[in-house]
Amino acid sequence: MILRTKRGIGESLDVRAVHGNAMQFAEQLARVAAVGAFAFVATWVIGKVVDLIIGLRVKDGEEVVGLDVSRRGEKAYGGISR
Repeated sequence: MILRTKRGIGESLDVRAVHGNAMQFAEQLARVAAVGAFAFVATWVIGKVVDLIIGLRVKDGEEVVGLDVSRRGEKAYGGISR
């Protein structure tokens, strides 16, 4: 606090929580966890809907042959094969 007043550093640059308390920190932590949980669930639901509509994976045979051949009809990397 003394350095801040001597240097004239604004509160936005404080690195210590001088105005908060433990309850405020716990509340913020709970809200961050809630947002993270919501984002995880929403992303999972969107992924499931996309999987049901168009699918997220290609068939095993297409994956073995290579997506460049099965999806594009061309061979990539100048003839390098496995």
